[in-house]
Amino acid sequence: MNGNWPKKPGLFLALQLFRVHYALFIIHFFKNALLCKVSQNKTNHSLPKMKISLSLLLIFVWAASCRTRVDSPRAMNPAAAMRQKAIDEIREADQNFSIMAEKQGLAKAFTTYAADEAIKMNDGTAPTVGFDAIRAQMSQLPSDGSVLSWQVLKADAAQSGELGYTFGQWMLTSKDEAGKRKAQYGVYVTVWKRQRNGQWRFVIDGGNTTPEPK
Repeated sequence: MNGNWPKKPGLFLALQLFRVHYALFIIHFFKNALLCKVSQNKTNHSLPKMKISLSLLLIFVWAASCRTRVDSPRAMNPAAAMRQKAIDEIREADQNFSIMAEKQGLAKAFTTYAADEAIKMNDGTAPTVGFDAIRAQMSQLPSDGSVLSWQVLKADAAQSGELGYTFGQWMLTSKDEAGKRKAQYGVYVTVWKRQRNGQWRFVIDGGNTTPEPK
């Protein structure tokens, strides 16, 4: 997936050739005008200065005619722009998913961001398949004040802009029997799919526990 080259190299080459011919026309025009001026004045001592000015002009016109937008390749490649847009949207969806989980609880967050065909991987048990099964699983979570939050570390998307994934770290905070707050840590991977209405919903979500990040 190389996003640095135009999708229509023939058109790009034609534009470059046009720029070169245009530059040569301008160069020829100014050269004749300046030589004519020199001939009329018959001032040989000014000829070196005229040659320097002509050389500088030629360099300027050549640079301007051959300039391309190498600083913004995505402007020449709609597919790369579409992919980057999808990456940004997926990252935002994942972050909003985490914010909702913190503020409104896991049940609300998972039933909001799960696609109809979503699969939720469970650590040590069978996966939960389908939106209805995920909603039923979330409704059985204990109300013990546990809070799950996570942070995106990497996001990527397909060239089509219709599918992507996020990878990151999660933290689950809860209280033990003595009322002391404790924390668990882990990593996760979430696969996102663009829905017909343009919104992003996860189709696979899963993770595992890890030691506390250093």
